[in-house]
Amino acid sequence: MLLSPTFKCGHLRGNLRAVSNRGKDTGAIATLRRGPRNCSTRGSRVIVHSEKQYVPFGGRSPEAVAAGALNRLFTFAAARIVLAQLEGSGSRGALGAYNKPGYDALSAQLEERIEDADEWVEKLMQKDAGIALRLMDVRLAYAKDDFEWDVLRNIAIRDLNKGSMAIMKKAAAASFAAKTEQEEPSTTSRQTQEDSPSNEPPHSSGSCPPSV
Repeated sequence: MLLSPTFKCGHLRGNLRAVSNRGKDTGAIATLRRGPRNCSTRGSRVIVHSEKQYVPFGGRSPEAVAAGALNRLFTFAAARIVLAQLEGSGSRGALGAYNKPGYDALSAQLEERIEDADEWVEKLMQKDAGIALRLMDVRLAYAKDDFEWDVLRNIAIRDLNKGSMAIMKKAAAASFAAKTEQEEPSTTSRQTQEDSPSNEPPHSSGSCPPSV
C-alpha cells in the first residue's frame, strides 16, 4: 500500500488517500485512520505496515466512536459533580445551593438528553456561562486525572470474555438438549418392539405347554 508523499511517517491520521497499484484501496484507508504500527519510505512514497484489524465503520474508527460516547459520559459526570458542589454538604438541593440561579440552570439542562456533548454545553452556556465554563473544566480534569482508564479496559475485556463463555454454554446446552430429543424416540421405538406380543413364540389354541 502506498501513500502520496505529502504525508509524513508517523502522522498518518484523518482523511487520507491510499493509492495502490490496483487503484483505490478502501481497506487501506480505514486501516490508516486507526494509525499504522510503523512505516517506511521508498523514494517519494511512504510505505505503511499495519498489523491492526480492518474495521469497516462508516469512515470513522471505533476509537473515535468510543471517544464520542465517553465525551457524553464525561459531560454528564461533570454535570453531576458540579451540581453536587452547588448543593453543598448534605445534598440540600436548590434551597441550600449557594448559587441558586446556576443550580437551577444546570438542573434544567440535565433534563435534556445528551446527544451531542458540545451542543449540550452550548445550550447550558446560553443559560449560565459561568456554570458552563466550570463544567468544561471539571469534565476535562475528570477525564485526565480521575477516570480509571486501566479499569475501563479490564472491565471491557472481562465482560467480553464473560459474555462469550455464557453464549457458548447456552449453545452447548441447546445442542445437547436437541441431541437428546432425537435419541429418545428411537430408544422408545426399540423398547416398544421388544415388549410387543408379536415377538413371543406362537402357541396353538387349547394346547398345553410341553411337560418337562
